[in-house]
Amino acid sequence: VAGCRGRAGAAGPGIDVAVVPNADVSVRLDLKTLRDSPIGKKFQELKDQREKDDPAFAGNTEQRDRIEKASGITRKDVESLLITADLGAIDFKSAGGSMLAANFQGVLAVGLAKAISMDQLREAARLIAQDRASGTVQDVNLGGVTAIKLSPSAAGQPSAYAATSPDGRIIYITINELSLTGVLTRQREATRERASPALLEAERGMPSDAQVKAVFIAPEALRQAIKDKLATADGNPAATLVMGFIKPLEGLRSLALHAEFTQQARVGFDVTLDSADNATRLAMLMPGLMAFAPAVAAAVTPDMMKGVTFTNIGPVVSLRLTITEHD
Repeated sequence: VAGCRGRAGAAGPGIDVAVVPNADVSVRLDLKTLRDSPIGKKFQELKDQREKDDPAFAGNTEQRDRIEKASGITRKDVESLLITADLGAIDFKSAGGSMLAANFQGVLAVGLAKAISMDQLREAARLIAQDRASGTVQDVNLGGVTAIKLSPSAAGQPSAYAATSPDGRIIYITINELSLTGVLTRQREATRERASPALLEAERGMPSDAQVKAVFIAPEALRQAIKDKLATADGNPAATLVMGFIKPLEGLRSLALHAEFTQQARVGFDVTLDSADNATRLAMLMPGLMAFAPAVAAAVTPDMMKGVTFTNIGPVVSLRLTITEHD
């Protein structure tokens, strides 16, 4: 279970060293099992065909090929991803500059099918910086461990830091030294941190074999920022209309997403609010919000929409979607 503070078992904490203290955001992807599932293979076939038919959809394949050659790691070698962060150190009211406090902690961990060396990681970082004209790459020492720092060329932008596990099978990426130092300390001491109780409770409510698990626990500062934004809409008819859709979210407590990939894909999305009244309002709005959301409209076909159900029990609004290979 993610976030159990204390010494790990004989197998070690593994990728869970990326869990930051009091994490209220967690995204876990079991990409290997997802890709190996029947519906996952079908999705990959469709994606491969789309890239063949539309080269623009595939993106910059030349750049990707160079980075894969330098690192020795292809997309298929990426077996898992874990992202965690503590949102309590974010200033949601910031109108300019960095929203992140100095004590912000957030980590992206990438689990690999084979090891990557620091030389390979350094060369891949150098190519990324070169292709994006995004600054310089240098080695830094964090607690006796060599890590890589990618400094941006633009002022005010955060640097990126990266290091690997001792066996080279996990890459850790952060945007400050504090986060990476924390990972390396937990790795050295073979310990895990404790995520927030609300996040752990949300994860426990998900199917154990789901290949996708994502939880977002809304901090009080975010709810207050939403309330302040709603207050600014008074007297502005256009803004009032838009904010009317957002108003139930002023009581947002959490978002939880899970997906299981077997012969079909089963997706669940739960929104927990502060009251049953706000949940009822959101439940009435969600079908319309889905229809007007560009990302949803582009990804969900009419056949898929037939498999969508909405339920509202107490303060929780739930969406369930089943996708088959025929959709």
